[in-house]
Amino acid sequence: TDITVSEKYSQITGYTEREIIDNYSEYLVEIEKKYDIDRKRLLSLLKLWYNGYSWDGKNFMYNPFSVLNLFEEMSFKNYWFKSGTPTFLTKIIKERKVDIIKYDNLVNVDDDILDSYEIDNIDLNVLLFQAGYLTIKERIVEPEELSISYNLSYPNKEVRESFYKFLVSEFTAIDKTTFSDIVKNLKQELENNHFDRFIANLVSLFADIPHNIFIKESERYYHTIVYLTMQLLGAKIIPEKSTNRGRIDAVILTKKYIFVLEFKMNNVTAALKQIKEKKYYEPYLSDGREVFCIGVAFDEKERNIKEYKIKTVDELLKMK
Repeated sequence: TDITVSEKYSQITGYTEREIIDNYSEYLVEIEKKYDIDRKRLLSLLKLWYNGYSWDGKNFMYNPFSVLNLFEEMSFKNYWFKSGTPTFLTKIIKERKVDIIKYDNLVNVDDDILDSYEIDNIDLNVLLFQAGYLTIKERIVEPEELSISYNLSYPNKEVRESFYKFLVSEFTAIDKTTFSDIVKNLKQELENNHFDRFIANLVSLFADIPHNIFIKESERYYHTIVYLTMQLLGAKIIPEKSTNRGRIDAVILTKKYIFVLEFKMNNVTAALKQIKEKKYYEPYLSDGREVFCIGVAFDEKERNIKEYKIKTVDELLKMK
């Protein structure tokens, strides 16, 4: 009997919060002293990093592997990433040109799909669920149709970041040290609104990608690289943000600034015109942070950023 999504056994694997408190109190006290935090703050960090696994959408469990590593090293780290590289999984995602951005939202699957195991034509959502990259966030029962479906998403911060790192490796083939240095520079330039240097670092990133790695004629490929990079540098990025007039390619939010970005192949003017005509900046005018509208054009032959233009909202409105 397959008990994967059986409600009777939803807490058979993993730790509950109560179990952690009851069995590892001395470790919790030690972490509180080390980081000078109270119990409430500590439990919120534990939940953010290592909680979130569910097989019924009601009970959420902690990953024992990561929790035990935390207690051993007394440090909040990404232990999942060190546990192994799912090469087969990342290759499938690249080969099928999957829009990985969709996984930041809930992905709905039917009960019968979640139970399917067709190796030659396996559903990617099922594969990600079985590999632990997605978990059940909500179980939806339709009484009239006698049907069940599930909303899936990443369990926690640790798994989401691991997934991004694995994908960056597959999509760019850039070594970890080089990529880490680029990300650090990008973060610093973005926070200080040095957008010229920010773009220069993105150009360096694309320049380091081997030519055979690129997915030809795919604007989505460039979107994916920028998106993964932004996520790993810790910026809050809203991909494909829907408005009443259309869909913005990306919105990046920092403490002081909001960047509204539109990507195009070979045409930066068209990108800015789209932002202007569809008024993508409007939802952020009352935010209080300074808003910048940015058009970015990629060059298919050069396999890099061809051109970009950055405008304040006032400057954008004056464009013909």
